[in-house]
Amino acid sequence: MLLEHLCARLGVELVVDVVATGLVHRYSGARFAIRDLIGGGAIGVLRLVRHRYGVNMYADPRFSKPARGDRGWLTDPEQASGGLLPSASIHAISTIGWMLGDPVFESIRASVREIHPNAIAGIEDHVNMSIHTSNDCEIEFEDSWAVDQPFETSFHGDRGWLKISGPNYNDLALQGECHGTVPEEFSAYIGNHRIQANPHTFDRPGISGFQGLAIDVIRACRDGGSDTLPDILHALNMRNVIDAAVRSSNSGSEQPIAWTPPLRAALPKESLQP
Repeated sequence: MLLEHLCARLGVELVVDVVATGLVHRYSGARFAIRDLIGGGAIGVLRLVRHRYGVNMYADPRFSKPARGDRGWLTDPEQASGGLLPSASIHAISTIGWMLGDPVFESIRASVREIHPNAIAGIEDHVNMSIHTSNDCEIEFEDSWAVDQPFETSFHGDRGWLKISGPNYNDLALQGECHGTVPEEFSAYIGNHRIQANPHTFDRPGISGFQGLAIDVIRACRDGGSDTLPDILHALNMRNVIDAAVRSSNSGSEQPIAWTPPLRAALPKESLQP
């Protein structure tokens, strides 16, 4: 209940006063393009998402010498409340949900483990999850701090597929095959139903990382809401996904995910004024 406790100490009301959270991986051109293509019907009805990424963190000083550096808390279970799941996986899960149009994540089956020979007790370093959504899509998810593997997220519909991939989560090429309705702004990138775009092709000024978040907050305050802002209810939903993943791993069974519809543009404009 960290968010609730923090809001109480700051003297703010959780839902109304906290308008954005730091789940910022959505702010990249390739991810915006995926969201618009899927939302526009380019690959038809989405059936399956596959995500895979890994960075061997045991070569990182925060793991080899955890007492050093200003982020040594990553290897302190009491401060970090876990390892890979709350520190890294939550960003990928958040971004996938946003690219899909924020469907309800209904249930999850997960394996949460410490697999590296130098694993730290209480700091999970490898996660496998299968998430079922309200629109009958399955998300197959693998994330690791124990092994290196390139970033790849693929989206499979009944009228095609899309994929973003690269050496890390920032430098992402986009490719796919679209037999559905392709939004007009992507027509220049489509040939014989195929789309191929190099990393940063769809980048736009001011939509990268925390800069994108800051601009989005300003836009929300000006316009009375935003359909891209990672609001507080979204963050709470992502926390619930992590909680359900741990429960599933401990029990060996599929677990339901507590879910609240995100705020998005629902807040009254006056509540967003700085």
